[in-house]
Amino acid sequence: MKPYSSMTLLGLALALAQPQASASSLAGTVTLGGTYSGTLQMRVNGNTTSQGEGGGNIGGSSAVIGGHSLAFSQFYCVDLFTNASLNATYNASFNTDGLINGNAVTNAGQVAWLLTHIGPTATTQPQFQALQGLIWHLENGNNAIFDQIGNSAAAVGYYNQYVSALGNHTAPVNSVIWINPLNSSGHYGYQGFAAVPSTTTVAALFNVPVPATVYLLGAGLMGWTFGQRRPVRHPLSA
Repeated sequence: MKPYSSMTLLGLALALAQPQASASSLAGTVTLGGTYSGTLQMRVNGNTTSQGEGGGNIGGSSAVIGGHSLAFSQFYCVDLFTNASLNATYNASFNTDGLINGNAVTNAGQVAWLLTHIGPTATTQPQFQALQGLIWHLENGNNAIFDQIGNSAAAVGYYNQYVSALGNHTAPVNSVIWINPLNSSGHYGYQGFAAVPSTTTVAALFNVPVPATVYLLGAGLMGWTFGQRRPVRHPLSA
């Protein structure tokens, strides 16, 4: 059998010695908290009359992701047309790709900007309602319009303020966690969410360290490869 060349082994060693691998999807469970924004009025699917919808910020929500327990400071719905229950725990998949039910969330970068820049300043019910309404509108366009008459004057004021602040701003979709609760068959079956953890960072949670044995193998191969290189012999001049 022909032995591997030194360059082949060097390439393998360098690949194994990479500092870390990053996971964009993890499994676990999500538990919805017991408080939320209350009912806000949305005009849905072209209806001229509004209907009440409940959404985030869902306080007290938490998760176990890849074996790590964490709480959330921002926890908002990104699927207006599916339901989930407060104080319920679901198996779930978590990603940093802006995916809900296998599909890219429309305007996910703007949603991420709202959660990371406006979300921390929202502490009252009208602010939660305004932020949730704007998230739904960004995702669904004219199929989800925040009712400027049916909602409270305070919520309407914050909504218009958030629209102005958002402008064309976006944030990386991997700055928040996109949550897909699963049904008993392991498929997407409940309301999807976008969330920001309060007890860790998204980057720390989704970085998966390479085992130390892989580093040692990579280092050993590199050492062996360089040890096998033969010196170049130059012919003596006459």
